[in-house]
Amino acid sequence: MVGSRVRQTKGKTREAGLMSGTSADGIDVAVVDIIGQKVKLAAFDTFPYPPALRRQILSLCRPESARLDDICHYNFVLGEVFAEAVIKLCSRSGIALGSIDLIGSHGQTIYHNPRGKRYGPRIVRSTLQIGEPSVIAHRTGITTVADFRPRDMAAGGQGAPLVPYADYVLLGHKRLTRAVQNIGGIANVTFLPGGCNEGNIVAFDTGPGNMVIDGIIRLATAGKQRFDRDGKMAARGTVDKRLLSKLLRHPFLRRRPPKSTGREEFGAAFTEQLYRKTASEGIFFKEQEDYKLNRNSNAKGRYPANVILDEEAGQMLDEQSGNGANLFRKNTANRTTAFFGNAKYKDYDSVGHNDNGGA
Repeated sequence: MVGSRVRQTKGKTREAGLMSGTSADGIDVAVVDIIGQKVKLAAFDTFPYPPALRRQILSLCRPESARLDDICHYNFVLGEVFAEAVIKLCSRSGIALGSIDLIGSHGQTIYHNPRGKRYGPRIVRSTLQIGEPSVIAHRTGITTVADFRPRDMAAGGQGAPLVPYADYVLLGHKRLTRAVQNIGGIANVTFLPGGCNEGNIVAFDTGPGNMVIDGIIRLATAGKQRFDRDGKMAARGTVDKRLLSKLLRHPFLRRRPPKSTGREEFGAAFTEQLYRKTASEGIFFKEQEDYKLNRNSNAKGRYPANVILDEEAGQMLDEQSGNGANLFRKNTANRTTAFFGNAKYKDYDSVGHNDNGGA
């Protein structure tokens, strides 16, 4: 925790949250007022990374192209960019910067190794996020909290997902059992039994989300498009069952939770290999025709969650909820009922929370 001040409050705080996910598209900034366990959104916006900066960030995510001096440099560059995003949102929204008590900054993950490596007799897990919090604190004058994933790993966790506690506070129900599926670059699920407490929540990464889909779109369109807006391409496609069966045999999907993943397993190398292999088999088609993998990837992110939750919770599930950028691909949201047929589907808006992301 770094910063120049901590304001004394009486049960109410105004906090700013900063997030950039696995897709490295830009910075989500939310300013919220918190009273006890009630959260009210005061302002929200997304600040896309400039293309050159995004390319550099993605280069830092690849061991073969990352340089130590660049990691050091862009750690501070992103600190400046994150601070500017908070200041811009406040200016646009008419919020006094000085009214914010606390900033929580996730930073930008450039490497995530939840399985760890051996050091002497121990296996040590590790994760690295850049976006220097000292810079954010100094530029804004606001106490800044960071290093959430390293803290979770230090306590024996996987460092991901981070969203379960927020799901518990915002969506936990005295009677209904809910599963909340977030589909970001990586997809994750939070299982909330009816009347749950912090000790009986189940949460884990379920597999790749829109990171693989976006990569396929870039390859299939020769870089003309970065993502499948509203899932229009996927809606014209059909699921190739043979391909889906192969994808579902990926070792990560069969691994028991707790588990997490990232670009290290499902990044550019995975996507490019998958595209080359399947394109040679005629599964992918030219631009403006069917793009079959888009739906398959989403099914891939959900199916293991269905299997594991069924084993863990039987037929307890009453409701399923979705959030994350991929939710806005209508055909993706519609397909969830195929896997949890007995549970009603509700997005975050319908349960009172407008959401554009998760972690």
